[in-house]
Amino acid sequence: MKQLSLLLFSLILLTLSCSKEEEIKPKTIPANAINFANLQAGQQSFYQMYTTKCDSLDEEFSFTGDTLVLEVIEGEASLQMREYFTENSPHYLSGANTETVEYPVKSDGTNAILPQRDNSLLFFFYANDTLRLQPEQRVDLVQQDCKLHLAGEPFIGNDIGNIDNFTIGDITLRDKISASCEPFFDLDAYLIYDANQLSMSHVVYEEYFWDVLIATRIEGWILIE
Repeated sequence: MKQLSLLLFSLILLTLSCSKEEEIKPKTIPANAINFANLQAGQQSFYQMYTTKCDSLDEEFSFTGDTLVLEVIEGEASLQMREYFTENSPHYLSGANTETVEYPVKSDGTNAILPQRDNSLLFFFYANDTLRLQPEQRVDLVQQDCKLHLAGEPFIGNDIGNIDNFTIGDITLRDKISASCEPFFDLDAYLIYDANQLSMSHVVYEEYFWDVLIATRIEGWILIE
């Protein structure tokens, strides 16, 4: 009986050990997906658009049916990023978003350089040419409603932080890096990513009346796994 108990105890320890190893196993990036640490022409990732409101994140949350394609192509002088909607996306079917957007990109493995990104749907608000993939210094962030905060204050100003958990509607991201936008009067936004992939582009539009916030509208893009 004692030997049986020891055997069961050993099996439990082995199971827990295996589970722990599985939990810390690095996420595998699909072979053809965009890897910002190792950009190659032909890489391609897909992002799904979502909308909601800050004061009713779950009730108002929905996917619009739009899919944005982000791909790496060869340019004349450097690699280029290309963005376009799939043909069954409502934005494409409306006739308003049928053209592609292209802008240069390069990476040294620890930084992705994204100049001329003003027309990008994913990066337009980011005021820094450099997206640091492996920042040495990061602040600790927490989610409050639809936004990220640092020590109780809004997370703004092209800062870089760690976020353990970020949940919007049906979306939950864990253990990510976040970069904030420069402060705008009516816009707050974040890039949420890791050392290889952009997971989310999250934009909060704010409506004011006589300097009083009266409404929020959220539009974002989430990486399709």
